[in-house]
Amino acid sequence: MYHGLKYGGDGRCTEIPGQGSVPRSFRVESFPVIERDQLIWAWFGNAEAADAARIPTLPVHGHPDWRLITGYTYVQADYRLMVDNAMDLTHLAWCHIGTFGATGASTVRPELFRRKFGLKYVYDYRDSVLPDFHRRVTGWRGTADRIQAVDWDAPCTFQLSVQFTPTDSSDLQRGRSTPMFAASSHLFTPETETSTHYFWGAPLHTDFATDENLADWAKIVTRGFQSEDKPMIEAQQRNIKGQPFARMRATHYDEAVFYARSVLEKLAAT
Repeated sequence: MYHGLKYGGDGRCTEIPGQGSVPRSFRVESFPVIERDQLIWAWFGNAEAADAARIPTLPVHGHPDWRLITGYTYVQADYRLMVDNAMDLTHLAWCHIGTFGATGASTVRPELFRRKFGLKYVYDYRDSVLPDFHRRVTGWRGTADRIQAVDWDAPCTFQLSVQFTPTDSSDLQRGRSTPMFAASSHLFTPETETSTHYFWGAPLHTDFATDENLADWAKIVTRGFQSEDKPMIEAQQRNIKGQPFARMRATHYDEAVFYARSVLEKLAAT
């Protein structure tokens, strides 16, 4: 935009306005890039090591049965704290009770399914109070059983799926007649050792994804990530900076967190 130079995808300059020849030394750094599932994936390592087969698939993105809303949050914290947050959903009982939280989440341990470069974990919340938004769109009055599953592909791609089924079967006659499904995606791109670009997607199924509901849902998830997760994680980062030699303490809910940390350490060492 300053002198109108044009560059190709390989980084080589292809045109200098008013100059007939282009010196071979005119080039910029380039990276392999693939557009897939409404996301742009860039490989910042050795170009020859780029492997498109390692890119996770996000099937809900662009699927005709879902309407996707997307957002971005800048978080002044180590991306590993973001991974920790997504790995431990017990915080739904405390941080997100005003948006999409789950009562009783802090007392449920997940079932873990480990992979070499990833992890799936499943929470089964029984007789859980429905968040206000889900109560409104379903018409259900009572509590619901909530199965929440998270797939993590290292280093920092999360996909979450949720199934709600009313505890009182009569709710299926009063409101929505089948279980309700929800989903979300979370992608963390490290910027520095203490800052992260947080990209997220929160689709609604077309069964209840009216324009009004979609706008309402966008406000709820934005508040949840921007006003509930972000302040807590940034406060963690400040505490770590202020006490750099303090050791993190684990509870029995941190099994997934520490497995993810071990995978990240192995990847960083290769």
